[in-house]
Amino acid sequence: MPYDPNFPPDNQPLNAAPFRDQNNALKALNDAQQTKWDTLAAQLANITPLNMTVSDPPTVNEVQSLVYQMDAILAAMQSV
Repeated sequence: MPYDPNFPPDNQPLNAAPFRDQNNALKALNDAQQTKWDTLAAQLANITPLNMTVSDPPTVNEVQSLVYQMDAILAAMQSV
């Protein structure tokens, strides 16, 4: 049973089974979201730090390194 934000209906007698189903659906949503966060964290952990100092003015290579790094971060975030 999927999560129903309109449950329980007003002025209805209580029944344990629908509440249990509702809680199980919320747990499933939470677990799925946690899996997404874990996947994103693993992908971001694989991105190596630049460990660089940017000169003033920055060189083309320094700026391009930043662009590559941001592209890797964005790609990881979009894949989840």
